[in-house]
Amino acid sequence: MFEVLGNRRYALPLVAVLVIFCVMSLVVYPILNAAPKDVPFALLNLDEGADTPAGYVNAGEAIVENMTGGAALPAGQESPIVWTVFDSQSALDEALENNEFYGALIIPAGFTADTAAAKAAEVPTGG
Repeated sequence: MFEVLGNRRYALPLVAVLVIFCVMSLVVYPILNAAPKDVPFALLNLDEGADTPAGYVNAGEAIVENMTGGAALPAGQESPIVWTVFDSQSALDEALENNEFYGALIIPAGFTADTAAAKAAEVPTGG
């Protein structure tokens, strides 16, 4: 068979390598340039807020506001995550069992009070 090709038989390995390179570039390029888009995540705020010396504060609500659109992104960028806010743990559990979301962020009850207590317990270091 190689005698029929003559001197062109030396080009055969080069053609095979070029074909393999083209096929592999079609496979690898999308993998290297993949970007997440519209990834569904759940958000549940169980925090009640707390009275602090600075007044009433609800850190959970502030976090929810920042996560769902309050935080500004640089121009031309959009968030790869789509947040869905839930009102109850049971509704969130049902949605997660049905594989509707990749994950969930749960702000626990007493989050603001615990954060305020931790801030109050910080002892300034003398220097």
